[in-house]
Amino acid sequence: MLASLMRCRGDSETYSDLMQVISTPTFESFIHEYHRAVSDSSLAINWRTALDVAERIEDSFDKALASALLAENSPLSAADLWRQTISLGASNYLILLAEDNITKKNDSNRATLEADALLNAALREFNLGRINSAFSLFRVLRLSYPGTVASFESEKISRKIIEPYFRIDSKLNRDLQTAQILIEGKAFQEAINILKGRYDPASVMLRIDAYEKSGLFHKSIREAEDFINNISMNITLFDIPETFLIHLFPIPYKELFRQCGESYGIDPALLASIARIQTRFDPYFQSGYRVGIAGVDVDATTFAKNFIDAPKLEPFELLIPSKAVALQAWLLKNLKSAVNDSAPYKIASAYYSGPANLPNIVNCKNELEWISSLPFKSARVFALDFQYAYSIYKKYFQVNRAR
Repeated sequence: MLASLMRCRGDSETYSDLMQVISTPTFESFIHEYHRAVSDSSLAINWRTALDVAERIEDSFDKALASALLAENSPLSAADLWRQTISLGASNYLILLAEDNITKKNDSNRATLEADALLNAALREFNLGRINSAFSLFRVLRLSYPGTVASFESEKISRKIIEPYFRIDSKLNRDLQTAQILIEGKAFQEAINILKGRYDPASVMLRIDAYEKSGLFHKSIREAEDFINNISMNITLFDIPETFLIHLFPIPYKELFRQCGESYGIDPALLASIARIQTRFDPYFQSGYRVGIAGVDVDATTFAKNFIDAPKLEPFELLIPSKAVALQAWLLKNLKSAVNDSAPYKIASAYYSGPANLPNIVNCKNELEWISSLPFKSARVFALDFQYAYSIYKKYFQVNRAR
């Protein structure tokens, strides 16, 4: 930071601007510096100023998002920036973006040397029994240096570390066999009672299945999230094997989302992802004026009555999933036209924050840059969480369509 100040003392305007943003290191001030750097990308000092501001943002989520944005678009060291992003506990989707972008930035020779040094540090932590620290370093290594020998080695060791958390024995013990039989016989509550207090993977999967089949979808989601949160080492969804991950992302009302999506020309994965993030598929959800499985604002029922093609319902009918999702699909169809884009993250953000609150963005190159430009933090958090859920649900609907 001090070096940056010394470098720009000769430019009074730059120095004044930098002092102003330092006094209020917010995400908005970072975005200002970021766009200035983009507008004249040849000036390294502009990128360094943006990095200085990013490092001083106090909110960990916004700091991680700022680091990710710089890692993807600036000439600065991507590996260093992603290392900071991941260490800040960035959201799953933000971490997921790393693999696609780091490869473009790393110099192969330098990357190999850095990766080998990081692997040695991780192995030293692992051999000393500091598993949490080792696992974090292995994750940074996998994401920041893909394609290197050290990265492959770190992935192999990481799998050994997390495998016990997700191993489901082929032979279930007597209690689990009984629970499975009860679920098949639709005695869901009895099965849940037998599984109470058990947190091994097989028990969790059966409990999620029992809650979902009994119609308590929000409880199945909570069960899945509790399982993830209770795992040690701060394992993220990114680390979980894909074969296991689909069980932690159940989709209630699958056919309803599919049918409404087809009726209104909306991706069913988009509908399901919004419900997952906003309401956990709870048909009785209520927060402020948002009600029902889709989290639709009650004022939307009045608004929709002005249009011939819109579903007509009273506010209390938002508690009926089929009607709520139909209205949600119609609203998203109109938002798709309003934002003049079919990108799911743009439509979902407009749905969450309202199109009037969306900035007039013309030259955003990718979804990370667009999400970073959303006007307030809750919208940015929602957009990133939505994108991760969407990346999973999109695969699910594609697989089922192929069948």
